[in-house]
Amino acid sequence: MWAHLRHMSVLWRAVEDAVGPASDRAYLERNAIVQLAGGDAPSQGWVGNHSGRHEIGTSGLWNLNHAGRSPAPGFIEAFERYVEMTVAAYTGIVVLEQEVAAAKL
Repeated sequence: MWAHLRHMSVLWRAVEDAVGPASDRAYLERNAIVQLAGGDAPSQGWVGNHSGRHEIGTSGLWNLNHAGRSPAPGFIEAFERYVEMTVAAYTGIVVLEQEVAAAKL
């Protein structure tokens, strides 16, 4: 597993708002889980197949909170805006964070 993971790129974005169920962080986490849980079936080698929970083995995810729900309208656009803000933070391009809130509407 580590041989595979070390070749992956990771994008990390701090979501700087108040913690809580209505926060941008909670919105992004909740909907990312929904998106990922609806993806392709995990491979035969998925370590979650050895979990005692059937849902982990079939979903391909350890975190099942929110799995089985429908994604919020506008989630992909809001996620894209956070990615753009992250890239902008490293490249000096200014992106307005209010546009993220607008994408969530």
